[in-house]
Amino acid sequence: MIRVSAGRFALLAMCAGLLASPAHAYLVSWDIDPSLSSFTLAIPDQTTTLGTLTATMRLRNQNNATWTTNKAPVDGLLATDLGLGFSSIQFLGGSSSLVGVNTGSYRPNPAVFSTSATDATNTAGSFTNTSAAPAVFGARVNASVSIITLNVGYISFTNVSYDLASAVTALTGTSFLSNAINVGIADSTLNFDSVAAGTTGIGDAIGNTGPISAVNTGGAAGSMVNVGGGNYKITVPISMPVFVDLSGVTLNATATGTLVGFAFIPEPATLLLLGAGVAGLAAYGRKRRS
Repeated sequence: MIRVSAGRFALLAMCAGLLASPAHAYLVSWDIDPSLSSFTLAIPDQTTTLGTLTATMRLRNQNNATWTTNKAPVDGLLATDLGLGFSSIQFLGGSSSLVGVNTGSYRPNPAVFSTSATDATNTAGSFTNTSAAPAVFGARVNASVSIITLNVGYISFTNVSYDLASAVTALTGTSFLSNAINVGIADSTLNFDSVAAGTTGIGDAIGNTGPISAVNTGGAAGSMVNVGGGNYKITVPISMPVFVDLSGVTLNATATGTLVGFAFIPEPATLLLLGAGVAGLAAYGRKRRS
């Protein structure tokens, strides 16, 4: 006796559902390639208020060189729905698992933040030593007041995850518009170790920065291309405004980069043949049982 497994019936149901309506969308998870994918965080010099001072904030590497540790690879899975026949694409907010890859060890170390080490400025706690820890981004924050430059503190971003969300977007040939996609930090821990608290009024801080998202207004057209057989490559250019909050001092920034992922996607004709085959097996199994 031939038995038709529950998995085959499920596959039959999936194929039937996919073929029942040309408007149906089905889930595709893209495996993001970290060697081709990254986010660059750019925070230009800008004027802000520090306590009673008006200062120009400048980010540098933690050794005080030009800030170059502001680019980090991205890894994980990007979740989308594809319209049958590859007529449309939708980015599924809350369903992706995109993470920033650590680029080095930076001060401060979140493990040495103590909520009991408080004073008039560090009311929520402070970092108890100058050790470093793995992080996605790291920088030294300077402030220039007139001709004097102060080292305000050290900042690091740990446990960074990203998310993309969009409405259903048309796929025209291999291209789709990316400038209406919402892109941002789903979650991140921002660690700020102040070294001039008495002067600036900014204390140590540790806490989540997400979710922060913005429309990918500067993003160029994305693409989804067949790279052989049923293997596809997706490219999503990123260019969007963001902001960084340093204990109440907001710095304007931009995030740019590219996400590149790969997935195997059966062609609609393949799904049709697969559905017909499973249906035949199911019918043959019922005939044998009867």
